[in-house]
Amino acid sequence: MATTTAATEIECFTVPSDLCWVPHLHLHQVHWDPSKAASLLVFDRANTVVTVAHPTTTITGHRCVIGTEGFASGHHFWALKITGEMGSSTILPGVCEGIFKLCFTVSFYPGAQKDGCSYHSGTGCAWRMSENVSFGPIFGKGAVIGIYLNMEAKTCTFYLNGTRVGTAAGPDVLTAEKYYPAVALYEANHQVVSLAVPLKSENSV
Repeated sequence: MATTTAATEIECFTVPSDLCWVPHLHLHQVHWDPSKAASLLVFDRANTVVTVAHPTTTITGHRCVIGTEGFASGHHFWALKITGEMGSSTILPGVCEGIFKLCFTVSFYPGAQKDGCSYHSGTGCAWRMSENVSFGPIFGKGAVIGIYLNMEAKTCTFYLNGTRVGTAAGPDVLTAEKYYPAVALYEANHQVVSLAVPLKSENSV
C-alpha cells in the first residue's frame, strides 16, 4: 500500500469516566495493517492515519482495513478521530475477524456479514450480522469514536466524543475467538486518525 507523506499531529483522548472502574483495561493506539487493507487506502509512516486516495476510477464500495493487533481475551479500548472531508458517503468504525479475506478485496465493512459490528456515521445505525438497527447519533468530521471491546463478555460498546452511545453487539454476534479494530471508508479524502489513549491527558478531545 502507498504511504502518505503529510505530517500529522499526535493527539490524545482521555478514557471515558465510566470505564475507569474496568480492571486491567488495555488502552491502545491502533496501528493499521497495510497488508490487510483494501486498495486505494494509504497510510502515514506510523500507520496510525488511513486515507482514501484520489482514485483514477469511481470508488464503488467501502474500503476496509484492520489493525495489526487482535484481541482474544481481556478488556480493550481505542479511539478514532474523523479528520477528512465526509462528502456524501459514510465511515464505519468497528471490529471484525482478521482472517476474513473478503473484507480486503471487495466492498466490505464491519458487520456486513457474521464477522463483527460497526457504527454507521451517516445513519447512526449499528451494523451487525448483515442487518442494521437504530443505535445512536450520526457523526462527521471532527468526531471521536471510542470503542470498548470486552472479550470476556463478548461485547462491543461505542462512545461518541467521550459519551457512551451503547453496546452494539453481544455474545450472540461476537462468536469468533479473536477480533481486530477495523474501519471502512468510502470516498476520496475520507481520513481516520488513531489517537493515543493515555490514562490521564490534558489534551482530551
